[in-house]
Amino acid sequence: MTSTSFREPLMLPLQFDLNRNIDGAARDVQAAINAARGFLPPNLPNNPTYRKVNPADAPVLIVALQSDVIGVPQLYDAASSIMQQKLSQVKGVGQVIVGGSSLPAVRVDLNPTALNKYGIGLEDVRGVLAATSVNRRKGR
Repeated sequence: MTSTSFREPLMLPLQFDLNRNIDGAARDVQAAINAARGFLPPNLPNNPTYRKVNPADAPVLIVALQSDVIGVPQLYDAASSIMQQKLSQVKGVGQVIVGGSSLPAVRVDLNPTALNKYGIGLEDVRGVLAATSVNRRKGR
């Protein structure tokens, strides 16, 4: 098992002995995910999942989308919420990756003078943002 954390989604590749039945390994992985669920933060945006894929395989299909009607964020949302889901359900498809854009983000600009005037520290702001944000990996 290896782990590299960059951006969504976090992937933990598991390699099995060539003699291991892949369907049996998949059942064991699902059982381990189920057993670990109680140790994960309760506010995760999605439940952990697994996919049976060969990371050495090359893409079979690459699709580029563009539109003169809708913006890049809406196009990315449609690709990840509709197209990715439909392609993932095709028999024999192991993995569908949507790339080329990013999910919405929030940037916060602070006025230190105004914060000081009201007695608010940077740690106070950080605490409020952390308490109201989804618990995901931060940074690269």
